[in-house]
This record gives sequence, C-alpha cells and structure tokens, in this order.
Amino acid sequence: MGSDPLFHADVINCELISVGGRTYRVQGTLEGASYSERPQVERYEDEEEEELGHMEDGSAVPAEEVIEEDDPQVVADGAGFMTRVSCDNEVFPFLIGKEGVKKKQIEKETGASLTFPRRDPKSSVQLNDVTIRGPTRKAVSSARVRLELAIDTALGAGKLLDYNYFISLPIASSSSIPPFQEFMKQVTSDPEASSRGISEDIFMKPQHLHLTLIMLKLYSDEKRARAKQVLAGLSGPLQGVLGGHPLQIQLQGLEYMNDDPSSMHVLYLKVNDMSGANRLQRLCELVVTHFSQAGLLLPKDDRKVKLHATLINTRYRKRAQPDPARPGGGGGGGGG
Repeated sequence: MGSDPLFHADVINCELISVGGRTYRVQGTLEGASYSERPQVERYEDEEEEELGHMEDGSAVPAEEVIEEDDPQVVADGAGFMTRVSCDNEVFPFLIGKEGVKKKQIEKETGASLTFPRRDPKSSVQLNDVTIRGPTRKAVSSARVRLELAIDTALGAGKLLDYNYFISLPIASSSSIPPFQEFMKQVTSDPEASSRGISEDIFMKPQHLHLTLIMLKLYSDEKRARAKQVLAGLSGPLQGVLGGHPLQIQLQGLEYMNDDPSSMHVLYLKVNDMSGANRLQRLCELVVTHFSQAGLLLPKDDRKVKLHATLINTRYRKRAQPDPARPGGGGGGGGG
C-alpha cells in the first residue's frame, strides 16, 4: 500500500470484511481521510443513535480478493470490457484519494481505468455511476471489487460519512404533542436556561417525535432502490406481528446518555410496550433482520434495537445555523 499515506497495513492481525456476500481479509485501516474538498453531508436528526450503538472509528481495505472470470457485472465493450458501480458523489473523495492517490493506485494495480462523473451545477440530474474499463474481464472485475471494498470502508469508518436515512415509528399525536410542548415550555422558561445553553432549538420538533428502529447509510441509487424493496416486502410480515391491532406504548422515565448530567447532550424517554406479546420488540427485530439480510446495515448496527424517544439533542442547534460552506445552507436533516 506504499504510496498512499491514508492506509496503514497490519498483515498479522487482519480483520474480516463482508461485501456483496463475500468475505475478504483486511490489511489496513483508513486514517486521516477527512478532506477539506469533500462535499458536506447533512446529518439527520437521530445522531444520538451513534452514542447508543458504540460507534467504532476506523475501517479496512482489502488484502485479498476473489476475482471471477465470468463476473456477470462485467460486459464486453468494444475491444475491452467495462462495468459500472453505483455510488453517490459524496463518496467520491474517499475513492479518489487526496491528489488522486487512491484512484491511481487501483488503476496501477489492476490495469483498469476509473472514470468519475463530473458534477454539473446547471443540471438537476446528476450521474453518479463510476465507470470502470479495462483490456480484460479480470482487470475490470478486480477494480470493481477494490472499489466496492473502498466504498464499504468509507461507510464503516466512523463519522467520515454520516447516516443519511433512518426507519422510524412516528409517535407524534394529539396525546403526545401537548405534554411535550408543555415540558419544553417549562424547561426553556427557567431563568437560568439561557445561560446553560438551553433553548427551543435543541428540542425535537414536536411533529417529528418518533422511535428510531434502524439507521442507514444509503449512498447509491442501487441501495436506495433495495431499501424500498425491503420496505415493500415487510408489509405482510409486519401485519403478521401486529395481528390487525395497533401498538400501544407508554413513554415514561427521563434518561440521558452519559454519566455526567452537567455535560448531557441527549435527553430521552424510555419506552414501555403496553401491547402485550412483546409485539413492539418483535416488530423491531423483523425490520433489523430484513435490512440486515439485504446487506443494508453496517455490522455495528446489526443489533437489538434500543428503543427511546429523543426529546433533546444539542446537535439539533445547528438546524438554525447557516452553513458558511453551503450557499443558503442550514444544517440538520428533516428527521422522521
């Protein structure tokens, strides 16, 4: 991995990484890949999930790969071969590398060429597919595998690429919104609230109250289409769990996410399932299982759901603050 300063190899203590149904050995970690030129991605309002999920920094790049001579994703292209990899342009900096180092490395080691589409600010339609061309099917297939592993590495490397979608159960209703608004009024009206950094902009928007089931990083058209298919396929199984009856929950008991209340950033309510037969947890497990089987969850997110209803997150404050790097910008996602 010699010329790329971002990658540090350890050939003895290798990890394993799974991409596209295959398992690969790992020979390095991604470090310092935070480039100033990379696009800024808006974070969605469920950033507290990262604290619940024990986020792990660092990820891996391939050491060994399995190349199939009859790779169905590689097709003839004139005198050579080609394929395309679906990928949003937010990921491009991690595939190209600083000054093109990573792209050049893949091209040198495989003999294939990578073409990244240029962003046209005048067009409402942006092409995101990375095109790979090479003289042999093996060269193209090898470059595709390396590119897919690099994408997987970028998505799994801590906070380099943020979660951009999540699946949730909305709980905003005529019975939940008024108590929440009264709670917000009481907290913000405290004479010392302002001096402690407490204001309405750190509260969840009342109409967005929800229970998060899973967090997702969907940075390609292919993955977004797959997620829609999974959601559509869940309709029948979910009805089987619900049995035609609505879920009933009780929100009770304030909790915060760290040990020191003076440095608290997230405040949430605990969730009690009042429906019987453990239906809420079974519903959560069903969603996690289906998205995991579709390859849409990061390994650290393939776990039991820790249900909670967020009331305060200090990271919401940026929703009201314009982003100087983005014309007319503003942080924070729309939330569920």
